[in-house]
Amino acid sequence: MNSKLNGNLVLSSYDTLPALKDVPSAEKQNLFIKKLNLCCVVFDFTDPTKNLKEKEIKRQMLLELVDYVTSANGKFNETVMQEAVKMVSANLFRTLIPQPRENKIVDGVDLEEEEPAMDPAWPHLQLVYEFLLRFVASPETDAKLAKRYIDQSFILKLLDLFDSEDPREREYLKTILHRVYGKFMVHRPFIRKAINNIFYRFIFETERHNGIAEFLEILGSIINGFALPLKEEHKVFLVRVLIPLHKPKSLAMYHQQLSYCITQFVEKDCKLADAVIRGLLKYWPVTNSSKEVMFLNELEEVLEATQLPEFQRCMVPLFQQIARCLNSLHFQVAERALFLWNNDHIENLIIQNRKVILPIIFPALEKNARNHWNQAVHSLTLNVRKIFFDLDPELFKECLAKFREYESKEGEIEARREATWKRLEELAEGNVPSNNYGNTADDLLVISVRNCLIHLLDEFGAIENGHGSSEEVLIEKKAGGGIFGNGMRRDLKIGASGDGQGSKFPQVGNPRLNGNSVVAPYEALPGFRDVASFEKQNLLIRKLNLCCVLFDFTDPTKNLKEKDVKRQTLLELVDFITSANGKFTETVMQEVIKMVSVNLFRSLSPQPRENKTLEAFDLEEEEPLMDPAWPHLQIVYEFFLRFVASPETDAKLAKRYIDHSFVLKLLDLFDSEDPREREYLKTILHRIYGKFMVHRPFIRKAINNIFFRFIFETEKHNGIAELLEVLGSIINGFALPLKEEHKLFLIRALIPLHKPKCLAMYHQPLSYCITQFVEKDCKLADTVIKGLLKYWPITNSSKEVMFLSELEEVLEATQPPEFQKCMVPLFRQIASCLSSSHFQVAERALYLWNNDHIENLIRQNRKVILPIIFPALEKNGCNHWNQVVQNLTVNVRKIFSEIDPELFDECLQKFKESEAKVEEIRTQCDASWKRLEEIAAANSTK
Repeated sequence: MNSKLNGNLVLSSYDTLPALKDVPSAEKQNLFIKKLNLCCVVFDFTDPTKNLKEKEIKRQMLLELVDYVTSANGKFNETVMQEAVKMVSANLFRTLIPQPRENKIVDGVDLEEEEPAMDPAWPHLQLVYEFLLRFVASPETDAKLAKRYIDQSFILKLLDLFDSEDPREREYLKTILHRVYGKFMVHRPFIRKAINNIFYRFIFETERHNGIAEFLEILGSIINGFALPLKEEHKVFLVRVLIPLHKPKSLAMYHQQLSYCITQFVEKDCKLADAVIRGLLKYWPVTNSSKEVMFLNELEEVLEATQLPEFQRCMVPLFQQIARCLNSLHFQVAERALFLWNNDHIENLIIQNRKVILPIIFPALEKNARNHWNQAVHSLTLNVRKIFFDLDPELFKECLAKFREYESKEGEIEARREATWKRLEELAEGNVPSNNYGNTADDLLVISVRNCLIHLLDEFGAIENGHGSSEEVLIEKKAGGGIFGNGMRRDLKIGASGDGQGSKFPQVGNPRLNGNSVVAPYEALPGFRDVASFEKQNLLIRKLNLCCVLFDFTDPTKNLKEKDVKRQTLLELVDFITSANGKFTETVMQEVIKMVSVNLFRSLSPQPRENKTLEAFDLEEEEPLMDPAWPHLQIVYEFFLRFVASPETDAKLAKRYIDHSFVLKLLDLFDSEDPREREYLKTILHRIYGKFMVHRPFIRKAINNIFFRFIFETEKHNGIAELLEVLGSIINGFALPLKEEHKLFLIRALIPLHKPKCLAMYHQPLSYCITQFVEKDCKLADTVIKGLLKYWPITNSSKEVMFLSELEEVLEATQPPEFQKCMVPLFRQIASCLSSSHFQVAERALYLWNNDHIENLIRQNRKVILPIIFPALEKNGCNHWNQVVQNLTVNVRKIFSEIDPELFDECLQKFKESEAKVEEIRTQCDASWKRLEEIAAANSTK
């Protein structure tokens, strides 16, 4: 039986267990766990005749498990959760085998494939998916407990399954991921980031993934729930991910969902319309008519949500593109572009800006009206012309006159061009002597072109020494007719030298080996499997040396053969390191580190950002800077990651080469603008920290220094979020009681990281690190809260919302003694937030009362807290402009009035007295100002 249980072969006995309804309640949990363990057995469905009885037993058990989870009426404990996730993982997480698709793919869609590949194991897989869905959705599943098992690793494996070719599987995955996103708030940023990475890989590397449409459907509902104003993180996602998703050939497979996501952004923030429209223009298809029609459909939806100021910013390049579409020979493109005038909102925008738009599109309209072959396009064009003519006859006539003038000039230019080419042909045939030309513009042009041709021939070595002149080659007597015929010398050789020998093996284009130019030919070495075992180490070292050669990737046409040789060699090295079964020697380690250093350690060239930077990132930048050398860099990173992780790498020996200097250079690379590179660096640094215990204090100190430089000097670094993610898991492993060094790191580095303007780029991992500290030592809560109050933003509302979100997480881990130490300044700040005119700030502050632990702390200390926040509550309840804030305020006031009516009435009385005093003081002030004005007026009349 080809089945396994946790990686081990299963013994032949696979018997059914009693039904859950047939055992007493006390035994149900143990029986449930037994059934989960039994369902971890995975059967071979490629042969439908094997293990029929066992497969049916498992199917019945899975049905029973689904019913049990659905009808459960008590919280699932940790053991049940662990076993449930283990069973799901054993059944679902597998290698997906794509169907062969050679020579059948057109625009990313397999036209010959009549139906998708259906997994033969679906009868079991469907029930496992149903079980997981109901388990996640069940109110008996405690998210705080379940997040230990439905962790980031589990989510990554779940996301990998979206590449399944079975649409039924992707549909289940979509629903499950949506439920996980809704239930596990702690995982939300990670899920968004992981989906981003899948999109990056799809756009810039593979252009092949089955689940893009499903991911976009999920993101559509996530974007729909984004609060306003939009976070900068979300705007960056739009610009760097969603807009570049228009680039792949397979756009048709997911365009509907993508268009919905982008329209959601524009509807939420109309100022994004300009960025979206310019993004569409950047990726506008040149030769794909069906894709153009999709772009025009999406453009209409975006324009429908666009306001006048944003429209005016982009209307010139937009209507230049629309003019090209109007002139398209493909009738559907031209027709779809003309349909834009059927939309009232778009027509209104065009009418208001007709003096700019009509001159741009008039030539296209006029040519269509005269010559377009399709009757529907012809009729629609006449309708659009009539709209402009009726609206502004003077402007229309002016554009018509300019068009006619332009046409006459074009005719003249065309006639001159034909005459010039005729003269050139006569010259090439030798019919016209070169001294017959005069000083007219055309004659000078012919002479200039003739001289350029002679110069080009000389450049390419068409003339051998002593064998004639360039002019002779150019005007050779009718040897083959025409400049580009056989009249050109048959012995023309690119780069020929007098000895008549061909060029040698081409040198590597601008490569270096430890800084020196490479002279020898760059050729592939034998494969490891083709040599004897005792020769493998020497071959490994030779391959490592070969991979020290760096190529110029700024020119994609240079050294294609050599680049491919290096790529194949690197892939071989990765396989060799992965399957190594003996300790690596010191020589091998030295060569490995040399090769990695040569390839990875380089100067990072930041993109120019003059006058465009807002909060430390470029809103106008449409996509991150992707290193053109990534095809090689990625494999070097993969090689190094496997080398560090390999059990054959002895840490005591390797630390001589992976030393402090190496670690510092690795940390410098975290400032790369390529998110793929930072993701690899994060994983590698984590492995180094785990393997080389001797380097741990140094790594922490080096990261501290990067943070200090970022906070107090530059406020510019691309890798802060990744470094904080690494630190998050490091802090998670800190032993108790915490060392003073770690507490100082919290106070001197983590808390001041709230100061920079670009906090949004790394707030989620920062918040996680700080919450980890408070959960490990609740006495730090007072320090953390006072630190947050120190850096609390004054004028940045979106930053205030982030601070309030983090504050809730910290307060959730805070105990009453620490809460009482800081509650007075804390609730003064919260009172200020409650009074904010920005509704999201006030709303987020009021949401604190939805947290049971925080509400309990407030109840216990209401005699101190209520007098502080009561004026803010009273003003909000009466005067706040936002209805949601008013309603939430009324609820909070009701909570206090029900808990302690006497205290509430006392505070209300004091507030009314305070208001009366304020009114009295205002009256006195007004009277004083009036008297001063009277005195000033009396003095002026004297």
